[in-house]
Amino acid sequence: ADFTSTKNNQDNDEEKSVGPKRKVTEAELESLNYYELLGLDSFGVGVDDEMLRRAYHKALLLYHPDKLSGTSSDATKEKKKKKDDQGDAVFLAVQKAFAILSDEQTRRA
Repeated sequence: ADFTSTKNNQDNDEEKSVGPKRKVTEAELESLNYYELLGLDSFGVGVDDEMLRRAYHKALLLYHPDKLSGTSSDATKEKKKKKDDQGDAVFLAVQKAFAILSDEQTRRA
């Protein structure tokens, strides 16, 4: 059995991996462009619609408010509330980035 082709396919999948590599804080939002926010090349070079869609879905999963919040005791609810508000801002920025980049006319503007 030849396992080299399977290994090569796995390597190619890792190279095609798109999406955010780490969480972005609200303070970093202003310094990032829409491509960087979605974890893509900062100038959008070589980005097609499929890559854009996959990066958007990964970012949604990473920053979704339901993923960030959880049940906790009363003592930590205020602390978590502040964190959730920051996550909401990033989540909304991800949605805005996709809305702009997915439309061909607004992407070029």
